[in-house]
Amino acid sequence: MLTINAGRVFKLRGLSGYLIRLVRAKISRRTAHGYLDGTAANIRLKHLEKICLMLNCTPNDLFDWKPDAEINPPESHALYGLQKNNEIKVFSEKIKNVPIEKLAELNEIIEGFRLK
Repeated sequence: MLTINAGRVFKLRGLSGYLIRLVRAKISRRTAHGYLDGTAANIRLKHLEKICLMLNCTPNDLFDWKPDAEINPPESHALYGLQKNNEIKVFSEKIKNVPIEKLAELNEIIEGFRLK
């Protein structure tokens, strides 16, 4: 089943006030709740674009896929690329345990990923 899970990306970005941000982007509360908790049955393309711009992500980052029991696609199917690890911790939580002397090295690595 294909679902929309914008809440996961908000969390990964370390942002708070998910619902308020979506409502300010002119998405109704009810619709925003569905986008955040994965219960939305569909998504408007203009909403998809607003959320992607807000979170600096692609539509694929917002979608999650879990195969239904009665559907058994081959392991090479492209939809498997949309399976997400929902146990990913926010980056700020992860770096709390990095030794201080390694933070400069980590910063250099991160700087290498920055978009120009």
